[in-house]
Amino acid sequence: MKNKHSGIIALMNVFFACAMAVFVSYIVIQLGQALTVPFGLPEETVVVRVLKSGPGSGDIESISNEMIDLLKNSDTTLVYLDNDYGIGVYDPTGYYALEPLVLGDYFAVGDFGQRIASVLVKLDSPMHRMLTHGSTIVNGAIVSVKGVYGKAHALYTRGQSYVYSFSSTTSLQGTYYFSSNSAATLEILALLNKNGYTCSVIPPKQSVGSALRTPYFVSITAGLIFIYFNCFLAYYVLLSRYETFFSIHLRFGATKMTLLARLVAAALPAVSIGSLLGVTVFASIFRSFFDGLTSSLVWIPITIATGIASSTLLIVIAFFTQRFWGAKVGQL
Repeated sequence: MKNKHSGIIALMNVFFACAMAVFVSYIVIQLGQALTVPFGLPEETVVVRVLKSGPGSGDIESISNEMIDLLKNSDTTLVYLDNDYGIGVYDPTGYYALEPLVLGDYFAVGDFGQRIASVLVKLDSPMHRMLTHGSTIVNGAIVSVKGVYGKAHALYTRGQSYVYSFSSTTSLQGTYYFSSNSAATLEILALLNKNGYTCSVIPPKQSVGSALRTPYFVSITAGLIFIYFNCFLAYYVLLSRYETFFSIHLRFGATKMTLLARLVAAALPAVSIGSLLGVTVFASIFRSFFDGLTSSLVWIPITIATGIASSTLLIVIAFFTQRFWGAKVGQL
């Protein structure tokens, strides 16, 4: 194979591997999130989505105090994801006490029973960048910062920037993650229902189908198919220029399979180099958009192997679909 053609194949596979990296990494992230319970909670976790159902909702502070009183008498840990940028936690048993922090300490037991605001802030978040003398600004108020957490922490999410004690919550709408289906959990749901909130229990895990049935996945798949088809056309046109080469070798006893083997062997180095470069480009430039990849690098070998195998398959298909195979030997 000519050097210029090898260069074209390598360049095509750079783009192809980038597209494949987006596709594979998205699947890895979605499946990782769908098949595990969020926030490192146990399998028996109960997840409840709570919405305000009418104007008759009671005082938020008094309701939240009642909820805390119920939790005090159980070993249930609560993670509350509100509709803002924070994560509320009630964790007097220290379920997250051993999670690694970049700086500072986790909440003390006493922090979960008072409404004095103190938070953990996410590394490199706006709250972290505003950190001055142990305090930062959250929702327009100056609050004390207990510690700073990074991507290795179980409570890390891309959308939320800080963690606070649930005792200082200013809202009751959102998603509740109870670490167990305890009596306290059932009593809290009854309390919310009594005060004008609608509680909907949802599965802590998703099925594979529902995890991938998203507009983003459809768009990424369509883009990959578009690039895949264009790569096939490029291979088809490129191989059509080897008509004379194939004709000569067929005349002197070669078979299609031996020609294909030589073709794949000649193209494989360019395909491999292009795939490696493509994944490297993706990892160095676009990886910041996929926080979920930081906990696992399994997508790298999967993407490289899938890219090389897919590109090789396209070469094989383009080889066998050439029009001149229908002609007789000697008339090519």
